[in-house]
Amino acid sequence: MDLGQIVRDFALAREAVDHRRPQATSHRNAAKLYQPGIGPFGEDAAVAMTVAEMQAANAGIYAIAGKRRYPDSSHVCDLALGALPDWAIEVKLARLGRDNGTYEDAAIKKSSRRTPKTAVRSPTASSWLEAALPGEAQS
Repeated sequence: MDLGQIVRDFALAREAVDHRRPQATSHRNAAKLYQPGIGPFGEDAAVAMTVAEMQAANAGIYAIAGKRRYPDSSHVCDLALGALPDWAIEVKLARLGRDNGTYEDAAIKKSSRRTPKTAVRSPTASSWLEAALPGEAQS
């Protein structure tokens, strides 16, 4: 499985979820509904719905996919694929609107910041282990 295919599958799955028009509710007021679509959902929920769609479409490839804690760390990887895992990917949603429906004036700045914590990990078990260590390897 290569990164290009994972990205394509993630994008297609996210679009499929969005077309179903799910509605997020406010964390403060359950009666408040946001506009339909995946956009208003927080990152964890949006990634979880997207991964579930990826698994429904390609069960064999994405059977072992989802959030996973880095070894010996309190940090959690947004998208770990495979048993080792083969890939550990930190997902950053780029959108102009916030979860609360207001405009995000720093959206470009936030989505373009790339650090070892937000980088895609290479497909080896050693990189998974390195991700949990201080002074991470550069990607």
